[in-house]
Amino acid sequence: MIFKRLKRISVLMICLLVLASCSKSTKEVDNSKKENKIESKTIVNESSVNLNLKEEKKALKLVSVSKDKSKVYISYEDVENIIYSSIDISSGEESVLYKISKSSTSKEGSKKFFKILADGVYKENLYVVEAYSSNGTFEVDFTVVDKDKKVIKQEDSEDMKGDSRIYSKLPYIVRNGDTLWITEEYHNGESIESHLSSFNIANAKYESKERAICNIDKSGKYNGEYISHCGAMDDFVYYQVIKYNNAENLDRGESFIHKFKNNSFRHELYSIELFDVQKPIKNRKLTFLSGDDNVLITNDYVTEKESFDSGLISVFKGDMLSSKPIPNINYGSNILGAKKFKDKYFIYNSKEYFVYDKEGNKLTDNNYATSNDVVLSEIENGFCYLEKNDTKYNIKFIELD
Repeated sequence: MIFKRLKRISVLMICLLVLASCSKSTKEVDNSKKENKIESKTIVNESSVNLNLKEEKKALKLVSVSKDKSKVYISYEDVENIIYSSIDISSGEESVLYKISKSSTSKEGSKKFFKILADGVYKENLYVVEAYSSNGTFEVDFTVVDKDKKVIKQEDSEDMKGDSRIYSKLPYIVRNGDTLWITEEYHNGESIESHLSSFNIANAKYESKERAICNIDKSGKYNGEYISHCGAMDDFVYYQVIKYNNAENLDRGESFIHKFKNNSFRHELYSIELFDVQKPIKNRKLTFLSGDDNVLITNDYVTEKESFDSGLISVFKGDMLSSKPIPNINYGSNILGAKKFKDKYFIYNSKEYFVYDKEGNKLTDNNYATSNDVVLSEIENGFCYLEKNDTKYNIKFIELD
């Protein structure tokens, strides 16, 4: 583990869209190294409960479980609809909360239902992010269903859409507490406009936070900035900005990591090259980033030929930075999510999960209690997933002490 002085640009913003001042400190490297502490087991509580279903459900998915574990939220499909419901774990009684017609069209009637981008439950509020498509363009609806089954819809296209602007790519969405953080892309003539936006689950409010524009000149060269991927823990939000200077394609460009404290003037900027990986990567880009004020968790994009441990945990200690790899994070096994519970950090993909204890500088890796790929759902102090044995379902819980 290499400790180095952090070259950081601190920015005071009048608003989140305007950078008002910058200060730099010189980057220095301390060649002292410490041993990576990787252990095979961690202090977690693993348990399970049976899910009693009165009938078989097609395309069954576990969405969430209530804090007291008395109620489970699921989604499934019938011939015409995607159905969200809650089930009493003891009695098996089901209450339908929300239905989406698989043949439905968007508000304008020109776009057809495409897929669910994200769903979950926050304090008994079910949220569902629905995508509609037509000829390669997309509209996205954010829907909240409260505990009284009141449905509130917020179409992000109402805030973002213009006659010449096309929502050209499915957004990247992560959740932190009561907020969904979103990176999205629009084409506007010969420019690509990208945004960092937020959606508050509690009040169904959508808001654009940051904006970047990348222009395409007559020779096909790219110039400008592009926002790609984001993550959040506590009050801190990270997002990646790629800067282009006469680049031949979007695979080029120099990547920077932006970090800000939500609803404050604090904004910091880091070059991606500060965060050491095991092998040099040309035109480095991140496929995952998230963290708080002390820890940043990242996953570099690597090809099959470059396959190596490309996940990193980086710890900030004043103006010092230390980074170390996360084992088994490589091509085909990328980080899917990271959450903080109390003073520990939970990192996972579909095959295994890790717990990082910053105080003890310990990283532990753990396998799921199944050989199948796992889709995790967030609960109060951990995660859960659905396991099927023959015709019976079990909900597996992974909770941190």
